[in-house]
Amino acid sequence: MNPYATNILALDEPQSDPDVLEKVRRYYPARWDIDRLRYMVLLQKLTEEDFQKVTGEIYKI
Repeated sequence: MNPYATNILALDEPQSDPDVLEKVRRYYPARWDIDRLRYMVLLQKLTEEDFQKVTGEIYKI
């Protein structure tokens, strides 16, 4: 099996960058508003699932 194949398959599942997720948990809602988090989902820096976990709301544009 090609060792790169598993890495390519892993890219299919969106994942939040751990550093970004840590910052989101630290700064939301004290310094960052929900619109900033929505923008992060749009940029694919944060997954919709993590958005919902942090905010308690379903992601909507």
